[in-house]
Amino acid sequence: MSEQLVTPENVTTKDGKINLLDLNRQQMREFFKDLGEKPFRADQVMKWMYHYCCDNFDEMTDINKVLRGN
Repeated sequence: MSEQLVTPENVTTKDGKINLLDLNRQQMREFFKDLGEKPFRADQVMKWMYHYCCDNFDEMTDINKVLRGN
């Protein structure tokens, strides 16, 4: 089974935002790495999204404020 490539067209919403729910763990780690963040940020965000059912970055208290603002 081949992995689908992440391109802006297949993960971007109509308002130009990236839909993180469309990314698997490796894709999300690459996404954060491309933002200049450590790849473990993806693990933190995924824990908030899937373990705590959180969809608000302001509530993700272990994510630094600068990243939450982006």
